[in-house]
Amino acid sequence: MPFNWTFGRKLAVGFSVAAATLVVVAVFGYQNAHRLVENDRWVDHTHQVRVEIANTVAYLTNAETAQRGYLLTGSDRFSSRFRPPSSTWTKPTTF
Repeated sequence: MPFNWTFGRKLAVGFSVAAATLVVVAVFGYQNAHRLVENDRWVDHTHQVRVEIANTVAYLTNAETAQRGYLLTGSDRFSSRFRPPSSTWTKPTTF
């Protein structure tokens, strides 16, 4: 039956197939771009969380060191390091 089609009909079918293919490729491209942006957001969030964890571990390590120094020596100079000014400690970011 396709052999009985006119040139115009064959041309229309060809353009329709090309247009449908273009739409399918565009939909998949949009979905992949959306996933890429979402993954980038998660990577950024992960980096922020890791920085906050590293800062917290560093603070706790300094606190443990100061506490250990105070317990070993009984000197108040270590206890002042154990209680840093509130400007040093920042409230953890809520994610």
